[in-house]
Amino acid sequence: MELGFRSPSGSHPPATRLLPPSFLAALAMTVSVHTARHLHSPRGLGMALVAMLCWLLAMPAVRAQDGDDDLASGVGTRRLLERLSDPDDPARQMPDVVLWILERVAADPEASPDLKKEVPFRRATALVASSRNEMDAKKRQAIYDEADREIDKFLADSPTNRQAIDAYWQKGNLLIQRGRAKVELAKRPDQDPKKLHPEAVVLFDRAVACLETKFKSGEEITEITNAEDAIKQTLREVDQRIAETKGSAPPDDAGKDKPPPAAAKPKPGVNPPRVAPKPRPPKRRRPSAVDRQLEQLEVQQEQLRQKLLQTRLMVGEVLFEKAKAFERGSDDWKKALEDSAARHKEIAEQYRSKAAGVFAELYRGRNCALLGKGAEAIEALDSIFAIQDQKPLVLRLKAQALGFALPVRVGDKEKKLPALEDKQVDAIAKFALAPIKAPLKLDADWLAAKYWTAALLDARADGLPGGDKNKPGLQRDAKKLAMEVARVGKEFSKEARELAAKLGKDLPVGQEEEATFATLLADANGELALMRAKKEEASSLTAAGDAAAAAAVAAAAAASRDKALQLLGQAIDRSRGVEIGDVNRARSIMASLLYDARRFHDAVALAGFIAEKYPRAAGSPQSARIVLASLDQLSRQGNGEWKESASRRREAFARYALQAYPNEAVAADAVGVLVQAASESGDPDKIVALIDGVPADSAGRADVLQRAGVALWREVQLKRQLDESDRPGAERIGAWKSKASKSLDDGLAAAGEDGAVTPGLVNAALSRANIFIDDGDIKAAQALLEHPRFGPWTVVSAGKPEFSEGRLAEAALVVSLRSFILAQETEKAQQCMALLEKVAGEPGKLTDLYRRMGLELQGQLDALAGGKAVTAEAREKAARILIGFEQFLDKVAERDEKISSQFWVASTYLTLGSGKGLGAIVAKDKAKAYLDRAAAVFDNLLKKGGAEVAEYEPQIRFKIAGVLRERERFDEAQTHIDWIFSDAKRQNLLDAQIEAAELLEATGRKAVADAGGDKEKLASADRLLGEAVVGRKAAGIWGWGNLAGKVARQVGTGGRADEVFYDARLRTSRCMVARSQLDGKEQAKKDKLLADAADVIIKTRKLYPALGGDASRKRFDALLREIQKLQGVANPGGFKDVDDQEARATATR
Repeated sequence: MELGFRSPSGSHPPATRLLPPSFLAALAMTVSVHTARHLHSPRGLGMALVAMLCWLLAMPAVRAQDGDDDLASGVGTRRLLERLSDPDDPARQMPDVVLWILERVAADPEASPDLKKEVPFRRATALVASSRNEMDAKKRQAIYDEADREIDKFLADSPTNRQAIDAYWQKGNLLIQRGRAKVELAKRPDQDPKKLHPEAVVLFDRAVACLETKFKSGEEITEITNAEDAIKQTLREVDQRIAETKGSAPPDDAGKDKPPPAAAKPKPGVNPPRVAPKPRPPKRRRPSAVDRQLEQLEVQQEQLRQKLLQTRLMVGEVLFEKAKAFERGSDDWKKALEDSAARHKEIAEQYRSKAAGVFAELYRGRNCALLGKGAEAIEALDSIFAIQDQKPLVLRLKAQALGFALPVRVGDKEKKLPALEDKQVDAIAKFALAPIKAPLKLDADWLAAKYWTAALLDARADGLPGGDKNKPGLQRDAKKLAMEVARVGKEFSKEARELAAKLGKDLPVGQEEEATFATLLADANGELALMRAKKEEASSLTAAGDAAAAAAVAAAAAASRDKALQLLGQAIDRSRGVEIGDVNRARSIMASLLYDARRFHDAVALAGFIAEKYPRAAGSPQSARIVLASLDQLSRQGNGEWKESASRRREAFARYALQAYPNEAVAADAVGVLVQAASESGDPDKIVALIDGVPADSAGRADVLQRAGVALWREVQLKRQLDESDRPGAERIGAWKSKASKSLDDGLAAAGEDGAVTPGLVNAALSRANIFIDDGDIKAAQALLEHPRFGPWTVVSAGKPEFSEGRLAEAALVVSLRSFILAQETEKAQQCMALLEKVAGEPGKLTDLYRRMGLELQGQLDALAGGKAVTAEAREKAARILIGFEQFLDKVAERDEKISSQFWVASTYLTLGSGKGLGAIVAKDKAKAYLDRAAAVFDNLLKKGGAEVAEYEPQIRFKIAGVLRERERFDEAQTHIDWIFSDAKRQNLLDAQIEAAELLEATGRKAVADAGGDKEKLASADRLLGEAVVGRKAAGIWGWGNLAGKVARQVGTGGRADEVFYDARLRTSRCMVARSQLDGKEQAKKDKLLADAADVIIKTRKLYPALGGDASRKRFDALLREIQKLQGVANPGGFKDVDDQEARATATR
């Protein structure tokens, strides 16, 4: 039974930010000091990470200007407390930190009053969590006492019904834990059971009072003093609201906890009902708002009903725990068990078709078995074992039922119970011998079932005469089970070893060696069970930090796996005459073990044989998945030839699997392989072929179309980014884009209105919305983003857990924000930005997401500016985009004072105003305004000052220098460059050196334009253009020539060095040409400058023939032709002339 703690609100509220920075800074210091001595433990490391997080959140820049309401309500504090107290993940709980936070909250006069009310309850939760680390039993009891007082304090403050449910439930849990602790403590030899057991009984009685109702069904509840009454009162309120929502008066029995009609008990030989409830009939169509409200209320209603049954089950289990505090066989012991059985019987009879009824029947059977009521116990427990269902929960219940029932049967020496028939014994043996599959584990319940099955088989064999042909088989199966339990070395291991030893003597000589397919398969299953148990143990040891012990246990697991492989091979060798289905199941198990052993070639061979030769066999779809997984592993390792071969085979098999198993899980794997293969090939036509080849009747058609459409749209975006020389024609790209749109439209339509909302479906809708935005159809994009069922904005803004974090959530919010900005919907854009901040989690990531969206908007502008002639329509579209983009940038600058955000806003304005790329689409006056905005933001950052600004000052000044250069305020720009290089450590900043060279060149060219024949100005221009090439050594400026030399060694490595190097060499040559054309330049100097400029290009080509690609080579060739023309060549041929000249020189040698 779950004994975890939940928050009083019962939920995990969203938050737009966490605690105040000063508070978090202090918290980080406390956590750091607290964990300094434990950094080598996993828990200490986890707390250290929390400390790091708190330090990051404590930075002043993290605070948002508009977050006062969240701080006042304590939403952020609750969020942090929930994360540090997660009941579903005890390994991540940090109760010491929670207690420290709660102390600060209680002492803080500005803390939320509602949060202060919750402090006692949360303290109790944290105290109980901290007790798990307390080894001293007395100290642990003291912690429990304090937690008990804290919950009472919380309940005394009259919490709401929902808060009361949680509080009473947790108080009941706490009392149960305290009672159990007393009972366990009483087992120690140095303790007095006569003193501790009565104390435990008092605690269990208090737990019952805390959980069980004081009022009869249907009576008015006048006061809330227990969990059951709190649940019933809340349930009545919800029933009332449902009736009002439906527009009719509530029924007379609303909230009276009327059970469903009792189901008839199953007749002998007739399967009992399944655990799962029957589906509800479809509801009539209602207006969407009412329908959603009613759906939420019905969910609450169902949750409350389940909570009510859980509470009643818990009361029965408290009484069972209470029995442990009495002497076994005493009247008090019997009464406690009988009271527990009576509670469970009532639930079982009233809710036979529900899971709670099945659990209650199981517990009733257990109690009856303990009370010696064998017939009643067997009746209850046999009904559990008779359930025909293979769900893991049901299998566990059946194992528990065997563990309780078989000791009764084995102990029935006087044969008072109805004898088991042979087919019943066979069913029990088959169940116990079957391998335990994940998520089930070979725990105490399964060990009990296996051991007592072995004991039953042994007893049955003992009752047969010596010559009976069934006797050896029973004994062999019993020995297998006993050996399996004994090998694990946990519960029943001693008894199992003794039984195995007895059976070894009882089996006739030679009997054990008569191995058959069945016996070998059973032995293999035993090794499989041992392997799984060892793997779990290894995982636990790894988590505990004991690497050496974990390695030893992992080696034992591997040995069991290898033994199982050997036994399975022997079993298959002896499979003549065995049903082919059983043989293929053995083969399928063997294939999965081969994969586990990383014998991928063998796994492909065996699993492929099953999947291709027996496609209709039960294990074939799983075998197909093993083939794909093994080929995937092989395609990632080994030599290049084998990788390529494995990749081809994987793609071919995926096509087969998609055709052979269109409605199985492997079809989704196959789609993923085919889409990945098509994407990796960089060939959109492969994806188109995949789309065209999807069977019209395939159940997975929607998934294929969605994923392939997403991949094809991604390829379209990538192709667009290629250089013009490598980029496919606009017509082909347009055709691919149309195909992606059609595939996504068909995939979304095929998803239907009632299917599950999966990440793949949402991602498909997101890609289609992106295409709409790309087409300028913002209205259609928003309609899809806000689709009521699978719209990306809808699912993310609704806070659904599976869509509220991660890359998909980030992408959905970025595209939604872009859409809202383009539509100039300011309110939605602000809401989207708040969600994006929450999803991003950290300032740097948030800025990256903003930057990504900004780049996408810039990409639209680039596309509009990409033509040779900008049309009026393009200018109009750009103007609309810029209006929304400006609002977005201004809003970011206004609401986000973080240095990184301000820096990005200013840099984006600088890009918009630079005239590069967007110059054809942004009007000159608008561009100047953008540059001024960029300068203003950068200047404000410098004026703000502080340690963080000082850290970023070189980058800020570098950006300001760029703005001032664009605005032709060269002297001001130079002062910022000089400041940057005043520190020798900063003289290696590549971007700053590029800016310095550009500034000198731009200053020189402006001086040429302004000279008007003035010799001094011409001399100054000549000097500046020369310095642009050779630099200013005293100032630490390299210049274009030295800059090219600095990065030359990195050319060809695929990084940015190629772009910088070739641009610097071009700039060097251009500066020389510009100097040669200055008025009054002597002819000899002019000729030398031109010759040197040409030599720069020729030498660059000799050293690097590719010249950085076609586009770069064309620029070099054009400049060389220009130089040749200035040198007096009549028909300059550029590189052709150079090649011809070298050929003639070679011929004359």
